[in-house]
Amino acid sequence: IFESAGIRKDDSTNQNDTLALKRKLDYYEKILLEKEIQLRIALDQIELLKKTNKKGNQGK
Repeated sequence: IFESAGIRKDDSTNQNDTLALKRKLDYYEKILLEKEIQLRIALDQIELLKKTNKKGNQGK
């Protein structure tokens, strides 16, 4: 996880290293934003499927 966040293993040895902590926070903020977008897309797809299903059932 650290390497994917651009943090070297030796960065984590000094927990007070503000640069390393900032990189970690930036990385996790980015991940949270990506997950929020994925969630919104999934919810939009569900709503679209519901509408499509309603229209399909009305024609029967």
